[in-house]
Amino acid sequence: MMEIERLKNIKHREEIEQKRKNAQKDGALVIIEQIKERELERIKQQELQEREKQQMLEQIEKLKVEEEIQLKKERKLAR
Repeated sequence: MMEIERLKNIKHREEIEQKRKNAQKDGALVIIEQIKERELERIKQQELQEREKQQMLEQIEKLKVEEEIQLKKERKLAR
């Protein structure tokens, strides 16, 4: 009778250990998924900043060209 109880106890502890391992594995998978999501978000932010930077540079260049044209017009009228 004691042997049966001992085996039940061992089996119960193994089940508890297996559940703990599964929970630990699930937790690790959640963390890995969060890391991936954050990396994707970081990449998206970098791409957005790069697009905004490019747009600003294009706008600055456009303003420079417009300013040059305006200066040429003013110089031409001043003659």
